Amino acid sequence: MEKSAVIETGTTKEYVHSVAFPLSDEGKAALEKFSKSQLKLVQLKVDTTKETLELATAKAEVTVGSLGSEISASEPRFTFFFYPHSFNDETFNSALFIYSCPNEAPVKQKMLYSTVKAVAVGCAEEKGVKIDKKLEVTDASEVAENYLLEEIHGKTEEAKKGFARPARPGKGGPRLVKK
Repeated sequence: MEKSAVIETGTTKEYVHSVAFPLSDEGKAALEKFSKSQLKLVQLKVDTTKETLELATAKAEVTVGSLGSEISASEPRFTFFFYPHSFNDETFNSALFIYSCPNEAPVKQKMLYSTVKAVAVGCAEEKGVKIDKKLEVTDASEVAENYLLEEIHGKTEEAKKGFARPARPGKGGPRLVKK
């Protein structure tokens, strides 16, 4: 009597210090559209009852000015955003990953989202999203154009002035002397 065993392997990835929450079909479809620049904003949230990453929002038109209002002020979110902008006479379309975790969020949610963050990034990369910059914010109002430019391109440094050493005594310019 012969016995045979079939071993099947899955395609799930192990992420360091994370919980393997699968991405919903809606989330996968939205991230694929995002990778093809058909969507400008994709937001994911964690469904603790199903233990999955779910699509919260997907929009084709979002501006930097309205981005802060798209981010939840009470719950953590994973936001993927295409940021078209100009810098030093060059045009960029940067793909940003913004992990927002408000201070008002419950501690359990903060801990869960911080461990699932790597899974969200991994799922996006598997769908072809090339993330240019990863950001973490606690308040949606932090996400402003100046902040994004500074994070992507660094601080623009003005011409640094060296320390101006004072002239030696007696070697300075002419003095006015009253007679």
